[in-house]
Amino acid sequence: MINYKGISNKQGTALDFIIYVVASDAPQTDDTIHGFFFQKWTRRVHTPFFITNEEVQNNIHQYYSKYNITDDNKRKILNRVSLDRLIYYANELVFEKIENADFTDNYFEYIDSFIDITKYITVNDRVDFDSIEFIEEIYSKKEIEEILDNINFFLSEYDNYNEDTKEFERLNANAKKLTLSNLNEYFEEYVSLRLLLPNIFISYYASLVNFLSTKELYNIHKFVKEIEANINSPIINNVSSKVKYLETLILENEKLLFKHSFVVPQLSVFFENSKLIPMVYESLWDYLNIHSHTELLTHFYLNGINPYAYKEFDSEHSLYGMKLKYLNHLLFGERETINDDLDDEFNRFADVKSNFAIFLKRKNFNVDEIRIILNALSENRYSEFGIRYLNLSRDIYFFRFCYFFYVFDYFEEIEGNELNTIISFEDVVNFNRNNKRENKQQYHKNYININNPDSRDYPFATKKTDLFLSEIESTLGIRREKLKPIPEIKTN
Repeated sequence: MINYKGISNKQGTALDFIIYVVASDAPQTDDTIHGFFFQKWTRRVHTPFFITNEEVQNNIHQYYSKYNITDDNKRKILNRVSLDRLIYYANELVFEKIENADFTDNYFEYIDSFIDITKYITVNDRVDFDSIEFIEEIYSKKEIEEILDNINFFLSEYDNYNEDTKEFERLNANAKKLTLSNLNEYFEEYVSLRLLLPNIFISYYASLVNFLSTKELYNIHKFVKEIEANINSPIINNVSSKVKYLETLILENEKLLFKHSFVVPQLSVFFENSKLIPMVYESLWDYLNIHSHTELLTHFYLNGINPYAYKEFDSEHSLYGMKLKYLNHLLFGERETINDDLDDEFNRFADVKSNFAIFLKRKNFNVDEIRIILNALSENRYSEFGIRYLNLSRDIYFFRFCYFFYVFDYFEEIEGNELNTIISFEDVVNFNRNNKRENKQQYHKNYININNPDSRDYPFATKKTDLFLSEIESTLGIRREKLKPIPEIKTN
């Protein structure tokens, strides 16, 4: 059985990475390899007036049959009303404590019951993450295929209700979800987290974040709905104001964040078609950064500290950071606080990039959208002016943004920069002279593999790219129809 010492070797790293990806990629069930914290909990199945999606579809057909709506609009209505039902019954869709005869408080005993990693990774060399960038630097092609197969197995497991036996049966869809390009992107995330806490199984914390977000998902939705309703409440606006309402909630949640964020990870989410999507990596990055600065876990293997104990948390405590980000976003639109020096700088910057702005106008972007694009390419330096912004801290995000918003096309067509060498990407990464990016080599690798989905440097892994496009639409308010399409891959 792999133990805490295994994190320094190939087998332990592979096991840790498999669980990290499963916890990050919306597994179908709660009790598979990432389910350490789910052991004492079960979802309440029976909700008031519960109806199936099939019944909802029948209702849609009945009420909208005379309107000749498209199948795409039917799907949108189905998604909307299904989500509304879950939010409305959020208090009934709770997790209940159960007695579990198979419960174990030993993390390694739990994950060992799902997989014997030594069957797939037979050589157990030491791994030094200070010199590792790609998964191919550690594992052979066959080992990577085994890792990917195991991830897809755990992701495709699901429960199906058998009407004859009246029980849930564990099934496997046998349909691979992730590709090699997906895997490489997850490995990039994993490396960055391992560098924060090199001696720790990251998967333990990824499993915890997945547990917290699963328990609180519809309560997050409900919170957003309630805030949206109250800031438009006649009684609040008559006796007080929505600004004071938001300021009061911010103060309340700040105190709770300061009190609980060291112990409980704070969840990060973003909107996709009115649905909130938990972001495991972003949540972990914040939480592990905190604990890396305490250095309490640096020598845990010497002093008897057990960082992998089974713990129980009040999952509501994981919401304060997300609530504050949302509340501050709402309040920010109510205030006008302009830094004159930065405002002048932005105006000068916009003048310098006037040719780029004209280029974007030809691509049918309006003035507000061009301001958003200029700010994003400046690493959100000017966001305090009320400009919508997107987190592009990771290089792959910045690369995709440059592709979708025609930045590469501009430099090739207007500036005459052929982007065929590493140094030629200097103007891209330093679009604003205040930018801090330096990884020009990886931009070059991504760019020359735009049409090669089999490459580890292919930048458009399907699921991650879809989420990124959805975030552009929901966060920036720019329709994806305006963006540069991903190249079609020709098949023989």
